[in-house]
Amino acid sequence: MAAVVSINDTSRLPENVLELEGEDFYRFTKSISGALLTEVLKVQNIDSVFIFLQTKDIFEIFKYNSITLRDLKSKIGFDVEDGEFQVKHGLKLQYEYLSKLLKLKSDQKYITSSPLTYEKIDILLQRYPFLLSLLNFHENENIINDQHEFLTLFVNTITKNLSSANASRYRYDNKIKSFAVCLYILGGKTTYEYVRLNLPGALPNLTTINSLIQNNDDNLTEGEFRFNKMAKYLNSFGVRHAYCAEDCTGVVRRIKYDTHTNSFIGFSTPLYGGIPSPSHFKTDSITELKLWMDQTEKAPLLNIHCVQPIPPPNQTIAPPSFVLAGYGVSSKYTSLDILRRWLFIHKNSIEKNVRILGFSTDADNKYFRAMRLMAGFYASLSNFDIHVDSCMFSIQTGSWSWFFLRRDQLFVFMQDATHLVTKLRNRLLSATAALKVGNKYITMNHLQELLDNVELTRLDHGLTQSDLKPTDRQNFRSCLRITSCDVLNLIARDDNSNGTYMYLKLIKFIISSYIEPTTSIEERLKGAWTAVFLLRLWWVWLLLVRLSSLPSFSTKSKKHNREQHFVTRTAFFSTELNAHYLTYLILLVQQKQLPADVLNIHLFSSQTCESTFRNTRSLTGVFSTVINYTVEEFLRRSRKLSILNGFKSQEKSTSLLKFPVHHKHISLNTTRNNQNLIDISTLNVENVVMQAYQSAVSIIENLNISSLLKKHKLFDMNALSEYLHNHLRSKSKLHDNLPLFENATDDSDSEFDLDSDDDDDDDNNSVHSKSSGSEGEDDDDDDSMDNEQLKTFKTSFGGLNIKDSVSVEQEKSYFKIKINDT
Repeated sequence: MAAVVSINDTSRLPENVLELEGEDFYRFTKSISGALLTEVLKVQNIDSVFIFLQTKDIFEIFKYNSITLRDLKSKIGFDVEDGEFQVKHGLKLQYEYLSKLLKLKSDQKYITSSPLTYEKIDILLQRYPFLLSLLNFHENENIINDQHEFLTLFVNTITKNLSSANASRYRYDNKIKSFAVCLYILGGKTTYEYVRLNLPGALPNLTTINSLIQNNDDNLTEGEFRFNKMAKYLNSFGVRHAYCAEDCTGVVRRIKYDTHTNSFIGFSTPLYGGIPSPSHFKTDSITELKLWMDQTEKAPLLNIHCVQPIPPPNQTIAPPSFVLAGYGVSSKYTSLDILRRWLFIHKNSIEKNVRILGFSTDADNKYFRAMRLMAGFYASLSNFDIHVDSCMFSIQTGSWSWFFLRRDQLFVFMQDATHLVTKLRNRLLSATAALKVGNKYITMNHLQELLDNVELTRLDHGLTQSDLKPTDRQNFRSCLRITSCDVLNLIARDDNSNGTYMYLKLIKFIISSYIEPTTSIEERLKGAWTAVFLLRLWWVWLLLVRLSSLPSFSTKSKKHNREQHFVTRTAFFSTELNAHYLTYLILLVQQKQLPADVLNIHLFSSQTCESTFRNTRSLTGVFSTVINYTVEEFLRRSRKLSILNGFKSQEKSTSLLKFPVHHKHISLNTTRNNQNLIDISTLNVENVVMQAYQSAVSIIENLNISSLLKKHKLFDMNALSEYLHNHLRSKSKLHDNLPLFENATDDSDSEFDLDSDDDDDDDNNSVHSKSSGSEGEDDDDDDSMDNEQLKTFKTSFGGLNIKDSVSVEQEKSYFKIKINDT
């Protein structure tokens, strides 16, 4: 079979073809394209390659009637209608073939020869017009700056690689490799391959990408605490202080083999003194593996520790959190195990010159107990000798009756405010609780009345029916909506809703004090203590009021009858602890023991763990329907997440790779130099707390509880606080000789008349049942508004997609409505 010759193959041309002239040139054209085409060239005296290439169309001359050309014209073509002359198709193809070969040969000579001449440049610009655009772009020095550095490198990489005939010789700069790894992590395998195949020479193949990820030193081994990596990560930001968070999430119970550690992952990791055993399940015996599979519990939970760096004053964006450790666990661990882990983290961090200031959790029972034990907050820790630690904090305070916290503390604790407000919302939604303060009930019915009021629309209150669903227990966005200024203003109109108004204000104070990043320190302190005093006034009133005057909703004991009119014990103590430790941090800053940057309180939460859970779940491929993961899959994905966070943390310093950030995430991660908000050194903590008490009193003045408090001389801030302090101290039973395994019904720390740990109205976000992030999904019911005319007292509609006019292309995407006849 004859070999097929490519139309672009110039190998059949003589090496000196571009130098042929006269008869040599004609013999060459005759051998390639035949005698007839050569005759056409001769009649026009086209006797060299140079002249041939300069001629646009050798058949153009035959358009004219000439006696000299008549015979040759009849050989190469024929006349058609309208006097047009048509060259034979075969002859045209012979000419196009010869022309293409000679042009390719000419371009090759100019490109490969050195130096580059103006003629060669001219040929290249004519052949590749995009080069002219590229030259024009680079000619403007004002455009070429740091933001185009990567673009220049990217284009240069493509052209260099494509100039090599062998794909195995393609080379990529480290910055291109970093970009490729990020693209693979963010988009997945399918997206990466789609981009790579359509941009040849731009990106390395998948084998290279997998090698780069596997060889990265950010591997997360089950049960191993990465203190060296943590220190290196914090040092890159110049950070010496950090907050730590611990949290659990549900995982798929499945055992997988890890080739890197030669161990099996997915079993419940054994804890020795509260510390997990790294890569514990290693064996070369199939019998031992079978025994593990039969007798060892598969981990239902994944426990992780995240470290949130406290950014220095010159940094406006908080660095991403660092995953310190991750391992599979069961629920069979105690508060003492948690305490030992915290002390273990503290000790090893100090050795790396990093001070972990404190810990944040989601108010789960065991974590909650561990915090109170370590803080000495109506609890005793006799079996742990922590007072000899040289890193103990110590503050100086006045004779503050309202301040219950011990002056010497090793850690600062903060219950996650996002979980706290959802707990308060769930208490409001509870079917068993009957919240009451004074002569007013606290109930969701008042919010339901806003939804049912035909004179009000969603424009007025912004609520949906899903905000009142008791089944949606972790809907934080619902907490924001029910405490909006619009809702509070509408609730305040009805005197019967005064109790509900107080309760919603309590939630709003917690949100503004601990979650919103823009709140000033003075506002945080005042809001936190206003929430505390609202609960203290409410609870002391319940202690004083006759039980017979309260409605009974069950046949349970009188103790429970009082409890069902108040918030849960976890919510009460969490509100107290958060306010105390916020004050404690402010005093540490005032007394020059810590920098002012530690007062970025919105960073001090377990949302760092929740964010890690969400981000690792989002790394699921686009064609996968499986959202949750096993322990091994989390560890593998967290490696990619660490690599991605590493590149993101370098974004400001390298100015090379840019990552999109949602505007809401920008505001959440923004730090504030609190010295610009208020001079911390001159902040009078005692005066702010007194203002908070007056604010709380003004809120409850219409609730008919002040008369009873005044009767018992407990309406004064100091008297009220001393009474509650003595009550809590006399009822305290929480100590560190707890049973080995604390179960859900254990009531050993029921130190005062509040409900048991696991209320049926709580948000059920403990480690026993949680399987996703705290914020949950915003399960809105998009209430359709059938009426075209709406009435509202509002004049602005922030957060709602309402426009005065839209483009013609978007008309069908909007409904037309009239608001107040406009």
